[in-house]
Amino acid sequence: MKIALVTHARHFAGPAAVEALTRDGYTVVHDAS
Repeated sequence: MKIALVTHARHFAGPAAVEALTRDGYTVVHDAS
């Protein structure tokens, strides 16, 4: 299983990157801190 930890800042800066990770088979975990 591939897991990508996405910090709040990175998610805010690039939601398209999160979508790309999901398409690539990653489980995206959001860190609200």
